[in-house]
Amino acid sequence: GETRQDPPINGQYAISPTTYFSTDDDFTVEFTENITSFGFYGVDIGDVQGVLSLTAERADGTSCMVNIPHEVDGPSGGVLYFAYIDLAEPFYRVVFTNSEGKRDRFAFD
Repeated sequence: GETRQDPPINGQYAISPTTYFSTDDDFTVEFTENITSFGFYGVDIGDVQGVLSLTAERADGTSCMVNIPHEVDGPSGGVLYFAYIDLAEPFYRVVFTNSEGKRDRFAFD
């Protein structure tokens, strides 16, 4: 992935100011401490049949995978906000998986 500045490119753009992360591949966000919630804006998800999932990984080696609900084959440039919250089992890493890697580019903000 890469950090981009506005203007919009192929339906991807920033929600907050002008910088966003754009990728067509799986990627990981790791935290220095355990957290109990994580949220993001996703832009242009699923317009090329891609399905996005999130796996929250815990320090004890367990994990929880969630398919992020979004339209598949929808219009370009759609926006969603998704949050994962687990107060009982904190996590330290979030892994995003794109079922259509290298075909369906998403923007994250």
